[in-house]
Amino acid sequence: MSIIYITGDILMSDCSVICHGCNCFHTMGSGIALAIKRKYPEAYMADMKQTTLGDPNKLGTFSKADCGDKLIYNLYQQFRYGRDKMHLQYDALEQALIAMKSDLQVNDRYKISKIGMPRIGCSLAGGDWNVVKQIIERVFSEKDVYVYSL
Repeated sequence: MSIIYITGDILMSDCSVICHGCNCFHTMGSGIALAIKRKYPEAYMADMKQTTLGDPNKLGTFSKADCGDKLIYNLYQQFRYGRDKMHLQYDALEQALIAMKSDLQVNDRYKISKIGMPRIGCSLAGGDWNVVKQIIERVFSEKDVYVYSL
């Protein structure tokens, strides 16, 4: 397994699975989440319909949307949002990635999926990429993962 870094727009990529970090308040109001909300409104609707607003039990879980050419996972990695402090919860991110992997395996999509993500949890959520990278390497020890940045 390796993390493959790509400079470019993940939404224009050939990744069949895109995952990104979300809070528990149905916002998707900035960063990659806003771009996903605009291009794939089904992902935002999944967030609103499959989960309860403000429910802390969402942490470590996901909602997902089949958007035709892409399967998008909204990973609940933080309770609140804002630029005032680090909001990323590493354990919630790891649990959500494990849950996503399991969902892909159960649905026989894991081996055939090309998984892409931004530097998840490390921009607006304030996480440390060195810590997040270790989580990704642990969860996807046998699979390449593509990490996009503009």
